[in-house]
Amino acid sequence: MTAEVKLRTLASADAGMQLHFGTLPNFRYFDIQLDQRRTSEGSCLRARRVSNVRRYVQAGLNPLSEPLFQFDILDLDPEVARAAALAFIEFIGTVDLSTTDQFGSPVLTPKHFPAFVVNQRAGLEPIPDPAVYVESIDVRFFNLEE
Repeated sequence: MTAEVKLRTLASADAGMQLHFGTLPNFRYFDIQLDQRRTSEGSCLRARRVSNVRRYVQAGLNPLSEPLFQFDILDLDPEVARAAALAFIEFIGTVDLSTTDQFGSPVLTPKHFPAFVVNQRAGLEPIPDPAVYVESIDVRFFNLEE
């Protein structure tokens, strides 16, 4: 399972994320490309993998990678986008992609912090009409490649 699929699966099951981005099947979390029609429904999240660090160990390629993601939280109201960004940052603190524990039964929460926010910035997405406010958050994860 890729890091993208793991993140979307965990996000769609998180109560704080559902509050801001909706529930399945109308969960407003998009990989790479945003469905611009959905911004009128509420906050949207766009995820893209920016880079991925893979290290070699004596036995070969280390199964633990370090992907860097950029998450864009978009909303027509800047204060709503900021609130959704804070909920997203809280969600990141519960994510552990370095093990498969969160995908088993029972689900276990991480005992350490396998992800960290690298950067956060505000902006404006000029393409939709009207323009949409954006909070961009860069996050580095430790991910078990399977």
